[in-house]
Amino acid sequence: MLLFLLFLVAVVAANALVLVLLAAATVVIGCFVLQENEMSRNLVLEQRLHRLIIGSQGSRIREIREQFPAVSIYIPDYSRKSDIITLRGQRNDVDKCYAYLQKLCHDLVGLGCILTLTLPQK
Repeated sequence: MLLFLLFLVAVVAANALVLVLLAAATVVIGCFVLQENEMSRNLVLEQRLHRLIIGSQGSRIREIREQFPAVSIYIPDYSRKSDIITLRGQRNDVDKCYAYLQKLCHDLVGLGCILTLTLPQK
């Protein structure tokens, strides 16, 4: 009888282990699918204009990150002297964020050009 009980315990433990392994395999497969749909995209913008995307005290970049929560936006430190802003996340979200940032940069730079005056020297 004791041998039969030990056999039942071993079978139940083996079934539990199989369920745990199946759950772990499902998570791993889910990670591979997620990585398959992920992408990284670079937006090239002169470093001196990065402040236009960041905004006053980070207000504009906060709004952008709230609008595109699934996208990681990396703006390099000023000391790195890099013109590249990196976007990473789901393909569709990254494409939408990239288009939004391109339009935003174009609009902000356009406004700066309109406000720039060149005065003749006397």
